[in-house]
Amino acid sequence: MTHRDLTDAEWWCLEPLLPRDSVRGGRSADHRRVVNGIMHRSRTGMPWRAVPKRFGPWTTMYQRQRRWAQDGTWERLLVSVREAEQELAASMWPSSEVSAGPAKATVLGDEAASASALRARGRALQRLSERLADVVRDTRGHGWGRPADD
Repeated sequence: MTHRDLTDAEWWCLEPLLPRDSVRGGRSADHRRVVNGIMHRSRTGMPWRAVPKRFGPWTTMYQRQRRWAQDGTWERLLVSVREAEQELAASMWPSSEVSAGPAKATVLGDEAASASALRARGRALQRLSERLADVVRDTRGHGWGRPADD
């Protein structure tokens, strides 16, 4: 893992939201490695064939990014992470005007979590949200994603 790959905290937030792939006649590639490769490519803008081998075959990353863009998975991930980020912020700084509502168990975890752990989760969600936004912009730039709601 390099400093630009998903951290364990980011992966912990993202993994439960990922679709379960149905694989036709083979094993599914490791989601974390493939998602790291897709995010690396979106960040750098490099051609698919130039993505480092440590992320796996470029065709796997390309196909998964394209499939998830076409079925709206990337947008759903971004929305879910942003909602979780807002819920976490509301639970950390409650006010009479903001209602946190029920917390997502996959993101907020135990209610007795320390303030520092909540801040760490907030940072992980914020960074993950920024990285997913890059992927969504990249997929829309290729015409793969759903049209933006205007």
